[in-house]
Amino acid sequence: MKKAALVVGLCLLLTGLAMGGTQKTTISVMDLNTSSGLSQKELSLLTDKLLNSLVEYRVYDVVERSKRDEILKEQGFQMTGACSEASCLVEIGQLLGAQKMIGGTIGKLGAIYVVELRMIDIQSGGIDLSFSRNYGKIADLLSAMKEAAEIFSSWKPGAGQSAKPGGLFVVTEPDGAKILVDGKEHTGLTPNL
Repeated sequence: MKKAALVVGLCLLLTGLAMGGTQKTTISVMDLNTSSGLSQKELSLLTDKLLNSLVEYRVYDVVERSKRDEILKEQGFQMTGACSEASCLVEIGQLLGAQKMIGGTIGKLGAIYVVELRMIDIQSGGIDLSFSRNYGKIADLLSAMKEAAEIFSSWKPGAGQSAKPGGLFVVTEPDGAKILVDGKEHTGLTPNL
C-alpha cells in the first residue's frame, strides 16, 4: 500500500513539474492606433488579425480582446485616448496579469502605410522587440500583421536582432568544389562564392 501511494505521489509530482515547465508567457495586444489614413474599423480588423495570428503560432497565452476589455472595466481603468506608449502598456499589462504587451500605430504618409509595433516587457518596462515596416497597399497590412506575429513569436529573451547585415567567409580546400547552399546547387565552383 505504501509503495502504491509513493508511486502515485511521484507521478503527481512529475506531472506537476512537467506542466510547470511548459507554462507559456501571457501576452495581450492593445488596439492599434492611427496617426492618419485608417478608419477605426480597419484598425480593429488589423488588431484582430495580429491577435489571431499570435494565437495560431501557439507560443503565448494570448488574452482575448473581450476578456482584456472586461478586466480593464472591472479594474476601473479609463482609456483617455491612444495607448501605444510603453508606460501605458505596462500599466495595462499589470492589470491584466500579462508578462508582455504589444501596441503600436499604423499610419499613412503619402501613399505609404507605416506600421510601428512594439513588444513591451511588463516587469522591466523595456521594449523587447519592435516591428517597423512600410507598405504600398492597404491590403498588404493584413500580411504585415501575420509577419509581425511570426517575428514576435520567434523572439527569444536575450537573442536580440542584429542591426547590421552579417557576412560569410568560406575557405575550401581544394579549389573546384561544387557550391551547395541550403541543399541547392549553385552555378560555378569554389572559390566562386
